[in-house]
This record gives sequence, structure tokens and C-alpha cells, in this order.
Amino acid sequence: MLRPMVLVASSRSSLLLAALLCAGLGLARAQEGPALEIAEPAEGAVISGPDVTVRVRVRGVEFSDSHFLLLRLDTLPPVKSFAERFTFRGVRPGTHVVTVELRHSDGRAYDPPVSTRVRFHVRAEGGR
Repeated sequence: MLRPMVLVASSRSSLLLAALLCAGLGLARAQEGPALEIAEPAEGAVISGPDVTVRVRVRGVEFSDSHFLLLRLDTLPPVKSFAERFTFRGVRPGTHVVTVELRHSDGRAYDPPVSTRVRFHVRAEGGR
């Protein structure tokens, strides 16, 4: 008569299994892809111009030599930046939109694009 075989997991194999599961979860998070957040200016902020500093947080990738940002103020041509902070000089009073897109170092866009935008208002000197 054949007896059923029972496998008993040792504490080492249990730890190994737990480690592999945790590594898999970390890999799944890493595969979610990069993300951008504009930390400054806030959506709807009123800024005393004429200079506007944009501060961006990049998540999910190592932001160094392998990536850069394209920043666009309204419909002006985009500006390339390798830093997470950029200042637009001489911005006229009024409502503006800044759009930021993350690109690979060779200029390729992500698919789908990794971008975000905020709308803000630059106050006239001494005014509203």
C-alpha cells in the first residue's frame, strides 16, 4: 500500500518563500512606473511675479543622468531641465499653466507620457 507523502516546510524554506514574495511585491511596485508631482506652485496659487519657481518631485525612477524634465509655460516652447527646480523669469501678470513632462535622457517620451500641470495666477506689481 502506498502512503501519501507529506511535505513539511522548514523554517528556512518559509523564510525563503516570504523573502521571494516580498521581492515580487517590490518588483510589482517598481513596474508601476515613474510619477511626477508639482510641489510648487500649488494649483490655483497667486504668486507675486515676475519670477515663478517650479519645484517638481519625481518618483519611481532615479532622476539623474538618465532623465530630464521638459517644462512648458503656457504655449511657449518647452525648456529642458536636469534639476527638479526651475525658475521662469519675467512672467507677465495673469493666469498661467505650467506643464512638466519626464523624458528619458535620449529625449524619448514615456508611453503613456508622464506629465502633470498646474494653473496659477501672477499678481501685477502692487496690485491684484
